[in-house]
Amino acid sequence: MEIKGYINAKSKDEALVKLYEKGFIPIRLNLDIKINYKLNNHELYLFFYKLSILASSGVDIKTSLEIIGEELNNKIFSSAIEDIIIEIESGKKLSVAMKNTKLFPDISINMIYISEETGKQDMILEKLSYYFKKQNEIEKTIKKFTTYPKFLAILSFSIILSIFIFLMPKFSEIITVNNIELPLITSVLINLSSIIINHYIALLILVFIIVSILFYLKHNNKLEIYKYKLSLFKGLNIKIEIYRIIFYLYLMDSSGLSILSSLNHIISMTKSYYINNKLQEIKNDLEEGISLYNSVSNIIPDMKLVNSSIKIGENSGKMDIILENLYKYYESEIELEIENIIKLIEPVSILVISIVIGIIIISLLLPILNLMNSII
Repeated sequence: MEIKGYINAKSKDEALVKLYEKGFIPIRLNLDIKINYKLNNHELYLFFYKLSILASSGVDIKTSLEIIGEELNNKIFSSAIEDIIIEIESGKKLSVAMKNTKLFPDISINMIYISEETGKQDMILEKLSYYFKKQNEIEKTIKKFTTYPKFLAILSFSIILSIFIFLMPKFSEIITVNNIELPLITSVLINLSSIIINHYIALLILVFIIVSILFYLKHNNKLEIYKYKLSLFKGLNIKIEIYRIIFYLYLMDSSGLSILSSLNHIISMTKSYYINNKLQEIKNDLEEGISLYNSVSNIIPDMKLVNSSIKIGENSGKMDIILENLYKYYESEIELEIENIIKLIEPVSILVISIVIGIIIISLLLPILNLMNSII
């Protein structure tokens, strides 16, 4: 009986070894390259939600993974779970097996590792499913409300480009034949049309260079500070980072880790160069015996709510409750800010597009009106 399926491997030889380990004799092996595939938030939410339910019901991890794997339609994910099961059977920990698949984000791998060290698996699995559920909801909200503005922008760009390529040259011929004096705005647009038609290759190269520069700036760690200082969405960017850090701290504090140990884990997970430097400064202060409140209030003085909450948590000894209330507050703040931004996107995009198209129409009408006036 011939069985078809997928298997994750770095090479053909590794794939063959894995198949033999599973008791299969391969007849044909086809290469299907998936570059940097990562699980999305929805897949992560469902995975940890199911794993949480099964684990809290007393089902062991290996059996839980087998049950989840059987329900998956994603062949890459299903194959990865099979690999995790094999590694667990060979004596490896779940966190190590998950890391080896290269499908899971650092937060999930680190938290599973902590659950293995502290024994608080059920709580951490439940919180991970909640975290990825909220991330998925935010993503869906953004996609839902930005679909129409994106469609409108693409449609408008296509119309404007068509006007410059097809209508403007014909209009220019009519103007030239009738020797009509052109207003400045019409002259500029006709010249722009000529540039687009005659130098489109140079323009494409210029666009490619600009996109490359923007891509470089976006991924340049040393310039990342502008994301939190000068960006139009700097308030939202800061709130998202604060929310993530506080949520991570809450998870780790609830697991019994010290603040210093928690910071070590968070620093290893944080990709932001700017945020990482701030966290490293706080960690250094804690190692010197400075309290968390004094350190955070000196390094990040603008975060008054966070600073005062940390002070209360340290004085009362109820840091876990404070952190839980804080991350829920920032969660609601992020959702509210995203909604406000999205409400502005549609009218602003319509206004900008209307102004651009309006200018083009007026530039076309002005010479015609001038011609009519000269005839009268």
